Amino acid sequence: MKDFKKRVLYILVVAGFILYGNTVFNKYALDDAIVITSNKFTKKGISGIKDILTTEFFTGFFGKKKNLVSGGRYRPLSVVTFAVEYEFFGENPHISHFVNVVLYILTGYLLFLVLLQLFPVGDRLYLSLPVITLMLWFFHPLHTEVVANIKGRDEIMSLMFSLLAFYLFFKSFSKNKILFLSLSALSLFLGLMSKETAIAFVFVIPFAKWLFDDEKVKNLIVPTLFLLGVSIIYLIIRFSIVGLPTTKIPAELMNNPFLYATGMQKFATIFFTFLVYFKLLLFPHPLTYDYYPYHIHLTDFSNPMVIFSVILNLALVIIAIVYLKKNKTVSFAIIFYYSTFFLVSNLLFPVGVFMNERFMFVPSIGFAIAAAYFLLKIKNENLIKGILAVFLLLYSVKTISRNFDWYDDYTLFTHDVKISYDSAKSNTSAGGVIIDKSKSIPDPEKKHSMLLLAKKYLHRSVNIHPRYVDALLLLGNAYYE
Repeated sequence: MKDFKKRVLYILVVAGFILYGNTVFNKYALDDAIVITSNKFTKKGISGIKDILTTEFFTGFFGKKKNLVSGGRYRPLSVVTFAVEYEFFGENPHISHFVNVVLYILTGYLLFLVLLQLFPVGDRLYLSLPVITLMLWFFHPLHTEVVANIKGRDEIMSLMFSLLAFYLFFKSFSKNKILFLSLSALSLFLGLMSKETAIAFVFVIPFAKWLFDDEKVKNLIVPTLFLLGVSIIYLIIRFSIVGLPTTKIPAELMNNPFLYATGMQKFATIFFTFLVYFKLLLFPHPLTYDYYPYHIHLTDFSNPMVIFSVILNLALVIIAIVYLKKNKTVSFAIIFYYSTFFLVSNLLFPVGVFMNERFMFVPSIGFAIAAAYFLLKIKNENLIKGILAVFLLLYSVKTISRNFDWYDDYTLFTHDVKISYDSAKSNTSAGGVIIDKSKSIPDPEKKHSMLLLAKKYLHRSVNIHPRYVDALLLLGNAYYE
């Protein structure tokens, strides 16, 4: 088994750099300015770490606390790593991209170790549920946003430390209990400091122990208190810096996509996005960084797709409960999916956007488990290998090609605006980078045609969102140029 684990690690290292090696040559893009290039705390290097740890997420970028999104943001740990990198390498996106790839590989290996704790391998080592689940998750193109965007490190680190907490929690039942539980709690705390959604593992980890090892509830109380305790500590720190949650809704459409929606439209649209997520898990094309208003259009319960989504999601929850002990694998896959998805689903509170591909980074583990389970139901081994090979090949081609879109802001924005053509944000971003690019073009005719294209995108943005200040300012700039 030791050699088997080692070989899987080698496979992940090779696969990781085949899939994401081309990102190392990319520049900064999208939100990297917020956490690196325009973040005054990051640019202080190591001396900025104290400010990063003691202020709200956007403070280093804006220079003061801004309540841009509901609930605020406190995710300092990934920004701390950027400050350390800045201390030693300055503005070097290639180092940061390389670190993201390495962390993604480590996360994949930790997922493998966790899966080995839950599911038997049997004689068919490489055709086992842990290996197939790992491959389907690791190769999935939906993860390109997280890995190819340097800022996505918060997602990677959050899952990486949560999986480490998962692994150590299980180890505590066979080895030094207090030591491993303490290390598990510390790991979860680091996951929470990376991104608050790691709190879902306070439920997922003990639930998995109860389900798969038939552990008695009374034996799980104290271990769970370790996880709950560090979560409470994190929340106290978070609230002391960000403030307590309020019911105040951001008054800008780009920070609250449901600003002009009725209550029924809001929930109907949320359930519609649930269906879009399923589609992207099954068929990850096309991909875009932008799901802002109105790439996803407001809808209502007269939409048959919304009704279908409600029925499908409800049916999956019922299946998970009914088959909890009859089919642990499928039930766990479903429960894991919804447990880790709920916080970013917009059902509990608005997250600032209709949906995002990065929100599937953790829940897609549940999808991969279910997909691997049903794939292994096929009796013919050669057919299993063939289907898996086709999927991994297609996933690889999509992932590698998508990474090129993340080369820089200009490449990303001008590519994705053709997909998110009804998004005010995407049109504004494309218009802005085209204006900037045109300033360095010496050919007057080419420059003029670029400015006309920028105006087209910015006019479209204003038509979608007439009060969008960024779009109006950039449109004025385009006319001035």
